[in-house]
Amino acid sequence: MICRNLILVALALLCSWNVGVAEEASARELQVKVAYLYHFTKFAEWPVATPVFHYCVYQNADFAELLRQAYSNKTIGEAGIEVQNINAQTPLDGCQLIYFSQAVSTGFLEKIHKLAILSVGVQEDFPKIGGIIYLFEEDQKMHFYINNTAAVEAGLKISSQLLNLSRKP
Repeated sequence: MICRNLILVALALLCSWNVGVAEEASARELQVKVAYLYHFTKFAEWPVATPVFHYCVYQNADFAELLRQAYSNKTIGEAGIEVQNINAQTPLDGCQLIYFSQAVSTGFLEKIHKLAILSVGVQEDFPKIGGIIYLFEEDQKMHFYINNTAAVEAGLKISSQLLNLSRKP
């Protein structure tokens, strides 16, 4: 319970992390997103536990490599972590979380809508088109909004503690 509370405190701090000056903003923003993606998995439950947790990054090999490096010594519970860069033709049955660093089509989200995949994206209408977690910047701070209806439809359970930190854009 103490560990879980520490993670909640870390997430709360991330919510108020000042992105800062333009030159450093990009690197800080990436660091915050890497941390968010890792911590989101700590507060979500998938219908089936697996020995390896699969992060997928949609069409951004550089960010996938950043995640690989950042998560190289981490686990999700007892599961190891693998990261792969994917595209619209990649089989998605191995993905448990997909991060979209750019706009994604409604059709692609419809394709994963009923799969137990935590979708995280940055496009403004992400929750409206079926995405689960929308990452956005406001007042030079990174925030997130959770579309819990989409999570439930995908068979995922998001912790009430994380839902309480969710903020409408």
